[in-house]
Amino acid sequence: MGTRAEERQARKIAALESELAALLQSKAVQGITFMMSGIMLFPSSWSKVADSIRGIKGEKKVPVVVDPVFLRKQSANGAFLRPQGGNGARMVLKSYNVLNKDKGCGTAIHESLHLLQYLRVSTPTLDEEAAAFLARAWYHINVGTRRMPQGWDEIMDVAEAVRGRKSGDSPVRVSNAEREKLRAVMHGISHYDEQYD
Repeated sequence: MGTRAEERQARKIAALESELAALLQSKAVQGITFMMSGIMLFPSSWSKVADSIRGIKGEKKVPVVVDPVFLRKQSANGAFLRPQGGNGARMVLKSYNVLNKDKGCGTAIHESLHLLQYLRVSTPTLDEEAAAFLARAWYHINVGTRRMPQGWDEIMDVAEAVRGRKSGDSPVRVSNAEREKLRAVMHGISHYDEQYD
């Protein structure tokens, strides 16, 4: 049995994982459905991520950890880390209350798309990063905010156009022109150029 501090931290992590799973099951997230470069998002896709965060329904458990120091070093608000160097896959968030604000929820959704692609055994690509930003922007439209980093209006414009074509639960096809616009934004960010080129 752990110390009281360890038990308290375990309860806080369990609560955060439950909140994240609930967010992924929400109408605002379940409505994010699109196809782009082999990435297909259905409502069930988000449910699969929620199940892996909780480690239920046969999904491999992917832990959520809180590590603001790591994220500060990475200049990131959140991260999904694929297994490497003996460490298993994990989602890293900034704080235990990150989901209390729409910005934190958008970041969690962005990282959840990376988790989904990991569960599907794909490797990270610039298209995956672009799709993660598209999902994040779509979430902010669904909840009535426009919270993307300054200068990334093109992402919101694409998200609004793709979302505007949505009909039912079927994924909306992202056009090649929209995909290229998203990729151009990613290329404009030096850290993505280094990582994917």
